[in-house]
Amino acid sequence: AKDQLERSWAGSRGEVLNYRYLSSLTLSVLGCGDIGRCIAAAAQAFGMRTIGYTRTPRGENDKRQRGVDEYTTDLSHALQSADYVVAALPSTPETRRLLSGEALAIASKDKGGKCPVFLNVGRGDVIDEVSI
Repeated sequence: AKDQLERSWAGSRGEVLNYRYLSSLTLSVLGCGDIGRCIAAAAQAFGMRTIGYTRTPRGENDKRQRGVDEYTTDLSHALQSADYVVAALPSTPETRRLLSGEALAIASKDKGGKCPVFLNVGRGDVIDEVSI
């Protein structure tokens, strides 16, 4: 009952999980289709700032903006700003090997070598495993 009142729960390794911690973090979602926007909306529910990377610029009044605080067409900005990155990208010639060793270097720039946590919920060939 005390944990519920304090809104903290024991994690699987015994650490205490606190949703307030997430409110200080930024999630970049690569791919702003239905899945990407749903992921962003879930992150917003925990107070996270969300950045949506898309090849197509989005207007402020775009009805598809739900769940995304900021849209960008600049991959470097999306990677450098993030604490967590979720790739929800289709497999296309433009997205194949998009997340490479170079992308990881960009993501950790000016962060003392600390790289954001990457999650790929899209196609496997978005990751350039050889360069990583």
